[in-house]
Amino acid sequence: MRLRFKATHVVLAMLCIMYFITYVDRVNIGTAASEIQKELSLSNTQLGLVFSAFAYPYLLFQVIGGWVGDRFGPRQTLFWCGMIWAASTIMTGFVTGLVTLFIARVALGFGEGATFPTATRAMQYWTPATNRGFAQGLTHAFARLGNAITPPLIAALMAFTPAVPVCPQTTVEPAAPVATADWATIFLKSGAVRPLTMS
Repeated sequence: MRLRFKATHVVLAMLCIMYFITYVDRVNIGTAASEIQKELSLSNTQLGLVFSAFAYPYLLFQVIGGWVGDRFGPRQTLFWCGMIWAASTIMTGFVTGLVTLFIARVALGFGEGATFPTATRAMQYWTPATNRGFAQGLTHAFARLGNAITPPLIAALMAFTPAVPVCPQTTVEPAAPVATADWATIFLKSGAVRPLTMS
């Protein structure tokens, strides 16, 4: 006997995973903030600027992203949103200072801003009207699950994952790799899994 899933259930499951990932991406920087601040020598004001860098494009692209989702459809829009999350999360593992960290967070806000209005469009297409409240509630529950799981998960990964070399040392030997703090490894690994969940 072959197990078959309805397309509506597959789409809903993918949206739940997507909501979960977006909240992991938002919350992970808060857990790693003290290490990031120490390694990049950021002041509290600069760290606050980094935290807000996500919010401004996120706000703007809620509206613009809704239009993009209407224009190009949920499949293409959500695919490209996922690619932007992956790139920005991986990019966070390679940051060298305030400017590059700010850019990575702006890119994350840009990608995630378009996601939720487009996900709502996908639910409209794939979920019967009588089940849309349940579907919306389930996706939001997965988002909050991402919020709840991320701090202990990131803390454990930072404690038990060895750092990986990601940037060249330019002051002594140009070709010698320098191991960055564990937080960089976490961002690299969490960004690297994104395209697999979106395909």
